[in-house]
Amino acid sequence: MTTDARRLSAPELERQRRRAVAAVTAGLSQGRVPTMFGVSRKTAGVWVRAYQATGEQAFPPQRRGRRMGECLALSGEQQDRIVAVVAAGLPDAAGLPHLLWTRRAVTELVEREFGIRISPATADRYLTRWGLTGPREYVGDGLVVRWTAPRGLHALVAVTNRGLVFFRAGRLPFDVAQLVDFRNRLRMQLAREVTAVVTEWPAAQQQLLERWCSADRNVIAGLSLG
Repeated sequence: MTTDARRLSAPELERQRRRAVAAVTAGLSQGRVPTMFGVSRKTAGVWVRAYQATGEQAFPPQRRGRRMGECLALSGEQQDRIVAVVAAGLPDAAGLPHLLWTRRAVTELVEREFGIRISPATADRYLTRWGLTGPREYVGDGLVVRWTAPRGLHALVAVTNRGLVFFRAGRLPFDVAQLVDFRNRLRMQLAREVTAVVTEWPAAQQQLLERWCSADRNVIAGLSLG
């Protein structure tokens, strides 16, 4: 099932365009674009031809969003504490009943640490502020996976096409065992088999991505290297 690109917001549309163009340029068949990126083959063809003709000019500049408000439930020190716990390990190691960090796991951690109850929507705003979430993208039944580097951390972030966010973070780069464990935890937490579609990855770790794909047939590289 494909998604009408006209229904996407401007930022979502640009992200989809960049991912699809990067994947096709890297050798992905345009016939696989509808399944992986949720847009029609015709739309993907238009995007690729525009990029071939004009390069970066094919991607419209994103509008600058509003800055996060200053009135926050957590102080700067409290936020640093939460990020430190998240970076120290997985939630089950921190004594929480979750295999990966989620909005709910973060709300439970905040309440345990500070006695402050925040809503999942507020947790999502904090995750956005900390760089530990990502936009919803459409890759069929797969999950979009990104390796990002927010706040001096390394983060693996998986987002379903329904907007559910799962992540782990650490101070050091990930290794193959941690990558394999990440998808296994996704599978167990969602109680179903999942395909990880990698759309963002550090260029310096390309060989590691290739090793992950070789070790796990349910990992697909359809990405741009950052």
